[in-house]
Amino acid sequence: MMVLSISFNCLMARKRFSLWGCSCVLLDGTLTNSDTIPDYRDIDSDNDGIPDNIEAQTTTGYVAPSGTPGDNGLDDAYDFTDSFASTGLSTTLIDTDGDVGSGGDYDYREVDADGDGTNDDAEGRTGSPAFAGADTDGDGLDNGYDNVDTTGGVFDVNDNIADPEVAGLIDVDGDVSTGGDVDYRDTLTGTDTDGDGIVDTIDIDDDNDGILDTVEGEASDFDGDGIVNSLDMDSDGDGILDNVEAQTSIGFTAPPTTGIEAAVGANGLFSIYENNDTAGATGLTPNITTATDTTPDYLDIDTDDDGIPDNVEAQTTTGYTAPSGTIGLNGVDVNYENNDTFTATGLDPNNHDGTDEPDYRDTDSDNDTASDADESGITLNAGVLGTDSDSDGLDDIYEGSNATAGEAYDVNDEIDDPVNNLEDLDDDGATTGDVDYRDDLIFIDTDGDGVGDDVDLDDDNDGILDDVEVFSINDLSPQLWLDATDYNGNRTTYSDGTLLSTDWIDKSGNGNHYSLVSGPTYQTSEINGKAVVEILDAGFNGPVGAATSTSEWTVVMVTKLLPSDTNGRLFEGHTGNYLLGYHGGRKRAVYFEANPSALSTVNGTTAGVTDFEMNIYVRSASGVMNLYSNGNTLNSYSSTTSTNGIIWDINQGKFRDSESSDSQIGDFIIIPTALTEEDRQKLEGYFCLLYTSPSPRD
Repeated sequence: MMVLSISFNCLMARKRFSLWGCSCVLLDGTLTNSDTIPDYRDIDSDNDGIPDNIEAQTTTGYVAPSGTPGDNGLDDAYDFTDSFASTGLSTTLIDTDGDVGSGGDYDYREVDADGDGTNDDAEGRTGSPAFAGADTDGDGLDNGYDNVDTTGGVFDVNDNIADPEVAGLIDVDGDVSTGGDVDYRDTLTGTDTDGDGIVDTIDIDDDNDGILDTVEGEASDFDGDGIVNSLDMDSDGDGILDNVEAQTSIGFTAPPTTGIEAAVGANGLFSIYENNDTAGATGLTPNITTATDTTPDYLDIDTDDDGIPDNVEAQTTTGYTAPSGTIGLNGVDVNYENNDTFTATGLDPNNHDGTDEPDYRDTDSDNDTASDADESGITLNAGVLGTDSDSDGLDDIYEGSNATAGEAYDVNDEIDDPVNNLEDLDDDGATTGDVDYRDDLIFIDTDGDGVGDDVDLDDDNDGILDDVEVFSINDLSPQLWLDATDYNGNRTTYSDGTLLSTDWIDKSGNGNHYSLVSGPTYQTSEINGKAVVEILDAGFNGPVGAATSTSEWTVVMVTKLLPSDTNGRLFEGHTGNYLLGYHGGRKRAVYFEANPSALSTVNGTTAGVTDFEMNIYVRSASGVMNLYSNGNTLNSYSSTTSTNGIIWDINQGKFRDSESSDSQIGDFIIIPTALTEEDRQKLEGYFCLLYTSPSPRD
């Protein structure tokens, strides 16, 4: 199976992928505002006085540039690879009012980021600066806002706003650090801790964990981290969020992480957890796992009473990370949160045996019939199970230090290194096995991180999620795939200029091989070192199995027209007058028995006709067909002409004698469905990498 990383998206293709120009994003010359500086050289694209570097990031999560660029020119504060596949901030751009895709744009290109009717220039910079209409230093930031003269060579992309959470931007209600934001991103007056659009004085669930503030205690701070339970997403500090621990594992309903304001009721409680939308509504009833104690799980550091703290059981043994002791504004230890907001995720509780409950609720984590308490190796204190003097949920007989009330709160009970702190009789916990309470299950663990491949999101521990890394054209269920680099389907190597004498093998697995007529040759280094099949005079007859249907389909081609071509058709119907691609010295042509007849319109062009390019034709069941060229949407057609049973020959259709093509083909794919936007972008990303990288396909 073909496996390629597409962890980047085509946003990064703007400059690096010069083969197809812009490839997948707006051209470098895009102008958002009224000045004459294109956005990629403009530090304030929307002329609101707030630098793009500030607007591209969250206010509380802002990272200032380091001033040290990598070899690719990207500041190393936003670049962890120093390669030309780096994305910088482009994949995490902020859209405060969520209107991208519906007529709006990201904050750095939008004059009213929060959509409250007041433009950002009026509620952005402190000191009441005003737009002057001049930009002396030419950095894109108007003189009225510019505090740094860059004419002398000093280029300051954030204009001295080193920390927007602290200074430089207006925050009338002073809530930027307590769940709100600075004014240009804040539509509320008053503190809104969880950022759901309901101020705390009205909100009955100030931390959006589904548990009412009155249940959690608006003055109680269970883990002593300085954040009261009603504002603390992890009240016991074990890394597992209260929302997770308050629910049963089987009945768990995850809280929304996007569209928060629409997901809560007028009372501030998520609609999925409330029985009605009033101030008297009920939320989640906190779960209690065992009968040994009556402590709710979200206030219990040992939920299953086996002596192994939840913080330890929620993580893999070899991948264990102890709490840092540094707590975010949301009450979650920074070692366990993915961001310091109230949409953060904490630890995803480990389920070692892959059945029943996750380990922190499972008294036999490896299903070997021996209890975790017996296999832990923890030295027991005197007494019997059922006494918890300090009320932290960990029974006195397991406590590693003074178990009396008032002891220092210790969420992992001194198990800072479970590989060495827990029993491991066969001493394989750090290698191929695990500590004893988890060591009785055979499973494939490619990277040896203690997580079986069936549940491991990253089987090779390279930091790239497996579902991102694993992409194959065959995932799209094509009915045909012709790949010039694997002409025979068995990786046969041909020398440059070889005259081909066998059929072109279909790599989709459907056996829709293209029958060779005569003439094609194999050229080994045409598209950035990639092989192509060169068509001169004759070509291939298509099989019936690769015919398009009348309802929906997608055709993908990576091709180049040779200068010697005069009036050729490369892909044309075996019968009838159908063509896609080239005609009359033009590219991107579309003709289905004159409906549509797009041979010389906006898409049918002679410009760059001899350049290699990728074209994708997507026809929906309604008859509407969209043309995408090199990642850009070019045109849309509506046609009632049937394409059912059309066999697409290569230079061998009805007009082969009078309109023969001279051209080259890298890939030709037919998919019997209309690709979704997501799948089309994956395919474009795949080809961007493939044809602009020296690395092979597999």
